[in-house]
Amino acid sequence: MADIPGALQGKLLVAGPSLLDPNFARTVVLLLAHGEHGALGLVLNRPTATSLSSPLPEWSDLAQRLKSSLWGGR
Repeated sequence: MADIPGALQGKLLVAGPSLLDPNFARTVVLLLAHGEHGALGLVLNRPTATSLSSPLPEWSDLAQRLKSSLWGGR
C-alpha cells in the first residue's frame, strides 16, 4: 500500500519510542500529502508560536479559529 502515491495521505504517523530524531521524537503527524516527490505533514501534538496561515495560506480561514499551530520537523 505504501508504494502507491498518496496511499498514506490522511493517515496518522505515531513516533515509536526508538525514534530518537528530536524533530520527530514523541510526535503524532497527520500526513496531508504523500507522493513520489515527498510528503507534507502537520504535527498534532507540539505547540508553536508560528501562525498556521504562514506555511499554509490556503488554510487562513480555518487558522483564525485556532489558538496555536504546531511545530514539526522538515
